[in-house]
Amino acid sequence: MSVDQEATVTSSRMADYVELTKPKILVLVLVTVSLATVIGAGSNLVLWTWLHALIGTTLVASSASMLNQLFEVSTDARMPRTSKRPLPMGRLMRWEVLGLATLTVCIGMPYLWFNVGLAAAFWAFATWSLYAFVYTPAKTRTSWNTAIGAIPGALPVLIGWSAAGRTLDFTGAMVFAIMFCWQFPHFMAIAWLYRQHYQAADVKMLTVTDPTGKSAGRLAIGMAVATLLAAVAAGGTITSSIGLFGYVAVSMALGVYQLYLSIQFSKNLNEGAARSLLRFSLVYLPLQLASLTLASVIVI
Repeated sequence: MSVDQEATVTSSRMADYVELTKPKILVLVLVTVSLATVIGAGSNLVLWTWLHALIGTTLVASSASMLNQLFEVSTDARMPRTSKRPLPMGRLMRWEVLGLATLTVCIGMPYLWFNVGLAAAFWAFATWSLYAFVYTPAKTRTSWNTAIGAIPGALPVLIGWSAAGRTLDFTGAMVFAIMFCWQFPHFMAIAWLYRQHYQAADVKMLTVTDPTGKSAGRLAIGMAVATLLAAVAAGGTITSSIGLFGYVAVSMALGVYQLYLSIQFSKNLNEGAARSLLRFSLVYLPLQLASLTLASVIVI
């Protein structure tokens, strides 16, 4: 094998390892941890602690994603959107994925414990175990899987909150609630767009157990309302009048528009409405958290 061929093989293998971490989800997790840390710490942010939290979370979250793909090889192989992943395609062996997942969590957990604190490590372990060992098997067993998965999906907020040196309080609980509730409009849109894929793989999404889509539409609306209320409530401890006014205005605008799109999705139940809701949900969360972050550090 030539040097160029070896380089190509190495590059391809590295790309497969990166794909195992589910990069898009990992980025969302890291943004959530990062902003939760800043919101919790305000002007008292310790940069090194923030950085350690991101490094440790990257390791633990990557391990959870690897285990998820390891346990779902047969399911992924039956869905077009996941069938090209490294494990279903046979580009990686199960033993090496298991080994890498074990290595990253065994490094990440003590890293968080020693560099950030026991609380951050605890919430990271809870995220890892719930995602890999509760949510993953639930996907083929119950339509409640989205609600189950929303818990580890929101727990990175508490990793960041702990990294800020805060115990769980009202504001932290509301930031957690924003993240938890937001996932339902987001994932109901995905579940509708890929309902045939999920059905083929026997994944019990709500759009599979209720193919009319009415249940998914109602849930999207209800949780869009809950997201809006949690977002406004999260501003209750903002001390700056300017910050509070700006934050509430942004939260209302974002929340009302997401609710409008959820209503349109429930009413029309077509691909266009689902994609509009999905796209805005991806904009909503970083803008909402960024707005709270900015309002939390304003002192006038």
